[in-house]
Amino acid sequence: MKIRKILTTAGALMISAFMMFGCGNKKADVLNTYKASLENIYNQINTTAVSINNIDVNSEAPEASLLKYIDDMKIEIASLAALNAPEGYEQVTGLAQEALSSITQSSTLYHQIYDEPGYINYDETKAGQAFNFYTYSIGKLNSIGIFLYGETPSGNSVSGQSVSGN
Repeated sequence: MKIRKILTTAGALMISAFMMFGCGNKKADVLNTYKASLENIYNQINTTAVSINNIDVNSEAPEASLLKYIDDMKIEIASLAALNAPEGYEQVTGLAQEALSSITQSSTLYHQIYDEPGYINYDETKAGQAFNFYTYSIGKLNSIGIFLYGETPSGNSVSGQSVSGN
């Protein structure tokens, strides 16, 4: 009888411990997986941004390099925006979607400018707009980086202000 009571009590404690800690670990695992994915994609985007900044304008085809990197970045940001954010990280999804929208617009404009041989469609206004959309996207990504490393971003980078063509 006494052994049965001890086993029953021990079993109840084990079930309680599993319920308390098992559920918590699952949430922690989901969060850790999300953060690891977020950080991995964020680092890929940073690498691409560094590549864009390091394009040698005197090289044989700097425009082709720009188009390739902008397209790579668009794919990377799309991956970021597609992540399922756990509770408390919804802001990251919104920022990533804004970054994706802006980099898509930037890519479209850059392709309109540089896809034609001899850049017959080059337009200074379009080039400025493309750069502004790119810059806006980078601002959103910087806010994600701030959020990723434990702070809450504020200011223009999270305000949702639109990018102008100027």
